Amino acid sequence: MNNMKNITYILAALLLSLGVNAQIIVLDPGHGYGSTTSNNPDGRTATEIETALAVGQKTKALINGSCTWTAYLTRTKNVNGWISVNQRAQMSNNWNADRLVSIHCNAGGGTGTETFYCTADDPTTAPDIAFAQKIQSNMVTQGSWSNRRCVEDNSYLGYHLGVLRYSTATGCLNEIGFVDNTNDAAKLNNDSWRNNFALAYFNALKADLNLSCSTSAPGSFTLSATATCSGSQSAINLTWTTSAGATSYDIYRNGSLYAQNITGTSFLNTYLINPGSTYSYYVKAKNATGSINNSNGTVSKTAVSCASATSIETENLLIYPNPNDGKFTFRVANTENADVYYTISNSSGKIVESRVISAKSASLETYIDISAQPPGIYILNVTAGRSNFSKKIIKK
Repeated sequence: MNNMKNITYILAALLLSLGVNAQIIVLDPGHGYGSTTSNNPDGRTATEIETALAVGQKTKALINGSCTWTAYLTRTKNVNGWISVNQRAQMSNNWNADRLVSIHCNAGGGTGTETFYCTADDPTTAPDIAFAQKIQSNMVTQGSWSNRRCVEDNSYLGYHLGVLRYSTATGCLNEIGFVDNTNDAAKLNNDSWRNNFALAYFNALKADLNLSCSTSAPGSFTLSATATCSGSQSAINLTWTTSAGATSYDIYRNGSLYAQNITGTSFLNTYLINPGSTYSYYVKAKNATGSINNSNGTVSKTAVSCASATSIETENLLIYPNPNDGKFTFRVANTENADVYYTISNSSGKIVESRVISAKSASLETYIDISAQPPGIYILNVTAGRSNFSKKIIKK
């Protein structure tokens, strides 16, 4: 009898523990595009739309990589990502959310961060207020923002925010920073700062739920290196497989830290690369806290001479269609039958996509999709052996 009673107590404690730890978190990246980036139902900037999703995804990765909670995103893409406020609230209710964080960016000439909560039709307002205050406090600290306010929505805005009013979860809406303030916008568009914003939400959720999460190391991954050319410049191209749980990567060259907080899975090293010299690399994968990493070993490559490399603007490289909506095909004459490396850069010089294609043939056709990028002029740079080709891409 005593044994049965003990088993009952143990089962009850286990169920209670599971109930406490198995929290459901809904992350609501605001707005989104319609069918194209030109279709913008809410008239919001690319900075707000794309920052909100990036921070939501990073927060979800932190939760899923570290906790027994379950995290959902109300939208998972920018293009074709727009859904109504009422739909967002209903999604949260359908998932039986314990906490809801609606992620936005501000406008109107100010600076700093602010958080709103809603107490309309809510018999228990204290949890919403406490949660909003934790979100605000962590965002101020982690994001190095000025502390604008943490208030009830109607008292300041003159109306209730639908995503909060119609959701049954304890929730709040945070305006990270101002898209029309130069300093704020620079942070909003910076990937390292976005990691900090995600960490602010993550830490606020842990504090509000009074839970600790064990943060596991990023998963194993494989690094490879290729000696190539970038125009007439010798280069070493690094590519690696994705490390599960990683949010960024640090690159070490010849035993010293060379580049940090890389968010893609490739890196073209051209600086101080001399033909005939050998360079050794290893990469460390990091989670968003930056405290745990996983090195995958060292690879070495000897740089090749690119003194006679050719750079051709129009010949041997065809892009079609061009202009385009971000979806196009390029064909390159691969006369050296070498591996092909390409990068696509925006008007600011930032690489938005890169890839090595191991296809040693006389010509190569590759389909590209950068439709999630904003409209503008992009540069496609293709390296095949010692030949380098480049061309402008016009994305409508």
